[in-house]
Amino acid sequence: MKRRDLLELEDIGITDEIRDIAFEDCGEERVQKWSYGEWIYTAYKIHSYMTAREIDGIMKLEIYRGEDIRKHDEEPEHIIFLSAKENKYDTYIPREKKWSRAKLGNLRLRNSDYRNTYSRMTWISDGDEDAVRRYLNETGDVVSAVGTWQTNAMHRKEIQQIDRVMDQVTETPADFGQWVREEAFWKKQHIFYSAQEGKAYCTACKQTIKTKMKSVHNKYITCPACGRKVMAKSWKKQKSLRDDQKAALIQRIPEGLIIRIFSCWKYHEIENDWKEKAYISETDRQIYSLNMNLMRDYEYANFKQTGKLRWCRSWYAHQMVSAAVYHGNIREVLEGTKIADAEIETMLKREKGEKVEIRKLLNPGDATKYLIRVGLTKLAIEDIQRACIRIHREGRNAQEVLGINGDRINRLKQLNGGEVMLGWLQYEQETGIKIPQRTLKRLEDKGIREKDLDAALRCGVTPERALNYIEKQTRTQSDTLTEWRDYLKMAREENMDVYDDIVRMPRELHRRHNELVELKNKKADEKRLKEYRKYDRQIRKRLEEVKIYLWEDKNYMIVPAAKCEELMREGRALHHCVGASDTYMKRMAAGTSWILFLRRKEHPEEPYYTIEINMKDDWILQWYSEYDRKPDRGKIEKALKKFKESVKRKRAQEAKQEIA
Repeated sequence: MKRRDLLELEDIGITDEIRDIAFEDCGEERVQKWSYGEWIYTAYKIHSYMTAREIDGIMKLEIYRGEDIRKHDEEPEHIIFLSAKENKYDTYIPREKKWSRAKLGNLRLRNSDYRNTYSRMTWISDGDEDAVRRYLNETGDVVSAVGTWQTNAMHRKEIQQIDRVMDQVTETPADFGQWVREEAFWKKQHIFYSAQEGKAYCTACKQTIKTKMKSVHNKYITCPACGRKVMAKSWKKQKSLRDDQKAALIQRIPEGLIIRIFSCWKYHEIENDWKEKAYISETDRQIYSLNMNLMRDYEYANFKQTGKLRWCRSWYAHQMVSAAVYHGNIREVLEGTKIADAEIETMLKREKGEKVEIRKLLNPGDATKYLIRVGLTKLAIEDIQRACIRIHREGRNAQEVLGINGDRINRLKQLNGGEVMLGWLQYEQETGIKIPQRTLKRLEDKGIREKDLDAALRCGVTPERALNYIEKQTRTQSDTLTEWRDYLKMAREENMDVYDDIVRMPRELHRRHNELVELKNKKADEKRLKEYRKYDRQIRKRLEEVKIYLWEDKNYMIVPAAKCEELMREGRALHHCVGASDTYMKRMAAGTSWILFLRRKEHPEEPYYTIEINMKDDWILQWYSEYDRKPDRGKIEKALKKFKESVKRKRAQEAKQEIA
């Protein structure tokens, strides 16, 4: 397709139909009014007109501006040449006598100024549009058809390379969909219950059962029918539910492995009796060599922003994707590879629904392979997920790798324990404190590690007693662990006997924790107040100046702070920074600004809002309530407006008295 030859092709020209439409489209003057002015513009129906004809095997398209046609100027704005045989295109700009490789959608058309608008950018006759679509073997309007064809022509080599790889992909196994529903979602199962009707539906066993359960919404329970651990959902509180999961299918292709990633959804709706609706959509594909190195990454997406969905290169954007992996074909897929002996199939079958990073799954370390072979599949999959720090990778045998003796290894295998349980068995070996199997299981199920109970263990509390104590608390496990650790630390600092059960395991942990916090704060405050005495002396001298800020109405009152201790109490009560340092105390002592307390008259002693006011011009610098928030903002703004007016009147009266 030589440019010189293209310019010699016969001109198409403008048809009488185009002239009639263009001259009738004279434009309509309109006015758009806004709050700050108006916009006067001319509204046209069509901006440009296109003609098309196949000439000597080349599809030639000419584009004319309506504005030019109305001026009797019939020179094309652009001339586009398309060659389906050569899979090439080119564009000529007659007015500039230049060529362009821009696609149709990216061509720079000479638009009129901002005072013109158009309902439609391009018009072409039905006959010409059909001719273009047939020539290009594309669908859609002429602009999208040409744009898609030009994109394919421009990226033909890349598309062919991608398609050659995708053509190697075989069908998904017949049971893949069933595996997704039953195993990929193994850990995302629910039991929907109705306390009023006394029935429940379990998504794990798909049975409707009679039950008396109530008040367990969003809690994990055991299904009475199948014994699976499932999350309870109340019919009253949960009308629908969506679960998401990533699933992976590994297949062989001539150059290695292809990893197919699927986005999976399960919907449950009360109108459908909670029966599931499952959807599976393939989103990503990765090519690995037989040496388990990632070679290429693909995604099903909008190709080159053309609006056409197809497989595209994604440049390793998804190389760290995690998914539940289908195990039905793993043994044959990995046969002959360097990880054929890793027994990954065994691990995946046993650890249903566990998501793993594909890259790490295909490159397991020697320690991980050993864990799988000896039956510690949970520990192995955790090691793939996050590299367990409890495993000694340079060990020469099982005991060195796991850091425990043979008896404890057998106990770990019996329970198929993970890293949490391994940590407790290592603790048991180091300390000699026996931990029953049932306690090990409970500790792992709750995810409580030995470091979480370090403070309690150092006080002589056994893991079993610690676990029983935690389960009796009313606060969440996380809050209980944090409070207990802090409480025992403060108890030691107060020289309390932390080996006495009454001290180390108080009945009301939350209350005893807060009491020690108050005691600690009191001692700290006493120490700080000694340092702040100099500020207090200066503040007392200025109290007469700040009486002008005393104010009240029927709902609120404002009182100036009178000493540093009040700032410390205020900041602690409202959890903000006013008393955390001597910053505001220094300002009050210097007379630059003052701290005021806004109170509700019905609760005059209860901190509500803290205000900082500039003493030079009575300007309110800031005003905040608890955690630097502003509850009842509208009401407080009105109250502060009244307060400022009151201060202004008082200042005026003072000025009159001085003149008199």
